[in-house]
Amino acid sequence: MIGDIPSRILAFCAMETRVDPVRQIAATSALEALAKRWGMDVVKMERFGWVVHLVCQGVIGPVEGSFLIGPNLPCNDPERDRHLKLELLLGGLSTSTDYTGSVPVFYSSRGGWVVSNIEPATVLGSGTTAADLSKTNLFGLLQFSHFIWDETLYSHVFQQLPDSRFHFRDGVGAPETRALSRLKTERTRAGHSIEKVATELAELNRELVVSALSPHSEIVLPLSGGYDSRMILVAAAAEPALRDRLRCFTYGPKGSLEVQAAKQLAKAYRVDWQHWELPCRFLEREYLESIGEIFGGSLHFHGMYQLEFVMGIRKELKHRNAVLTSGYMTGVPAGQHISLMMRGGNPSLFAMFNRFGQSKLWPADRLEREFHGLSVDMIEHLENKLSQAFNFVDGNDLQKSVVCDVMTRQRNFISYYPRTIEWAMPHIAPHMNPEYANFFLSLSDEALHDRRCVEEMFLRHYPAAANVFSNSNGLRSIASQWDARLLGLGQRMKNAGLGRLVPERWKNDPLELDGKAMSLTGLDGLWPLAEVIDSGAIDSLVDPALCREWLDAACRGDVAMYDRLVRLQALAWSLESLRRANA
Repeated sequence: MIGDIPSRILAFCAMETRVDPVRQIAATSALEALAKRWGMDVVKMERFGWVVHLVCQGVIGPVEGSFLIGPNLPCNDPERDRHLKLELLLGGLSTSTDYTGSVPVFYSSRGGWVVSNIEPATVLGSGTTAADLSKTNLFGLLQFSHFIWDETLYSHVFQQLPDSRFHFRDGVGAPETRALSRLKTERTRAGHSIEKVATELAELNRELVVSALSPHSEIVLPLSGGYDSRMILVAAAAEPALRDRLRCFTYGPKGSLEVQAAKQLAKAYRVDWQHWELPCRFLEREYLESIGEIFGGSLHFHGMYQLEFVMGIRKELKHRNAVLTSGYMTGVPAGQHISLMMRGGNPSLFAMFNRFGQSKLWPADRLEREFHGLSVDMIEHLENKLSQAFNFVDGNDLQKSVVCDVMTRQRNFISYYPRTIEWAMPHIAPHMNPEYANFFLSLSDEALHDRRCVEEMFLRHYPAAANVFSNSNGLRSIASQWDARLLGLGQRMKNAGLGRLVPERWKNDPLELDGKAMSLTGLDGLWPLAEVIDSGAIDSLVDPALCREWLDAACRGDVAMYDRLVRLQALAWSLESLRRANA
């Protein structure tokens, strides 16, 4: 610690000394841009034929042979949270991911190893050009809004797999890989009653939350209408010392389900709570660049409001070393999407993933019509990638679907969400550990299905939380249907033009954050897509006139079109970073 600022390592880039010096400078520049933006330091070291740069906050002690990137601030057990372990070894470099791979590692062996958790550092350090773009990988990004397994936009740059140890050996063109196998699918609780597993979950949840949050003097919890944040709330509020350190915030319209549910939960559990008016300026260039410098072509710009929220509430906090906690890795291991993924059997994994809303915005046949060089034949490639994720663990199809969701869609979200905000505020995740996931993988199908065990835990152990309506499993309360009926009635009255007569508690105003942000920023909200189109950089991929039509539609308020273009925006940012490096 330096004063009351936590010491943290947030980024690294490691290169063999044989990498071309010009490329080394390009990779280092990507880290230096980040460090300058966030007021952090870059530390350089040379060991065993490698040059390693670290982006640090606070004073970092001597690095012996290994260190963690992640919550190595006051933390009872850092390796139970999201983390990346980096080891400097004679003859190479080793990186070990947490069980979800939430801190990604991007690597290339072109002209020597370049390894970093900052994608632009690897892309620039490996001498990438636009000619390296993989249209097959781009097809998957546009289809699903995220990459699936080890791919990136470029054919020579890869991501390390989740729950693995990679050894990048000197002078060798492929990493040595070893699965860490932290996930267990033995169904040791399959014969337990629902009452018993609900009690066991309550005990586990309390242990995880107390252990993760106890070292911190001020704890920020974004509280919503979902199950995930209330799991942290009920456990923390049961401990007087933690409850007094908890600061809950909720953003969105006052008549939204999120705000009204959070207000009731905070009152029931006697915690500090504040409704936060989000300015919705999160698509301005300052925010876009700050995130693009971290993620490059692997990013999803959607959700920038999370950074705006954290930057805004910092002035409301009492302690400089306040931490943010959230339940972003709570629902999916508990079976959140099983019904959607397993509906009607499993004819193909591609079909299964097309049941998610984001996969319907740019379906495969439309991609083939509107983009040069993209073809529905590429679906076979996506199916093979999904198969690797689906078969990552042994077990039955329900267990595999949970792990597949964690390792693909959710991995991209948890790589994005905490990594976005951790530059502004340290992040602690009580449920981001294999013990929590393994609990659900040990249950019967019935208890795992659609978070049945979580609902039973609330009903039996936290009835006050169960009685507050939720949007986690349909628009309903767990224990009572009264609020759900009134919410439904309120919606019908709004549809009939009688919205002004609906009490605020049951209005359920929508969270239209993206639409509002686009209305405030216009074309700049998709920067640098327009500039890349005008430069002709993607003429070989898509008709620029068609792209301009899409941009116009998004600027007129077409949120679905904005959501489509966000995926092209990631490509545009990466191409822009290449242009800057070569300018």
